[in-house]
Amino acid sequence: MDAQTQRDSASALLIAGLSSHCLERMQAAIDAGADPDFSDGWPLALSCATHQHQATDLLIRCGARLESSGPRALRVAIQAGNQEDAELLIALGVSVKEGGAPVAKSERQIAGPSARRPGPRM
Repeated sequence: MDAQTQRDSASALLIAGLSSHCLERMQAAIDAGADPDFSDGWPLALSCATHQHQATDLLIRCGARLESSGPRALRVAIQAGNQEDAELLIALGVSVKEGGAPVAKSERQIAGPSARRPGPRM
């Protein structure tokens, strides 16, 4: 098996591990050569979308490139209501930008309704 075929097989195993919520399978895939950041950061976005905080942490520790895949993962975490992963990504310096400007609502959306300040009463 050539190196590219081996990486492709390992990447498929990584997605299978994510899909089955199996950290051991994910680690085995990474050990076998899977890029934790392949397909434009798809594994990190998927872990954030499915609220798999331990998987998100594993991917980051094993080399997911936050400067390229982090903003997408953060947007996905916010959209999925995944506060734990969103807070982790923000703590690691990831920010969400649209057209070069920060998205001001992101932190408020992450914090949820309890963090919203009540508006003036009429």
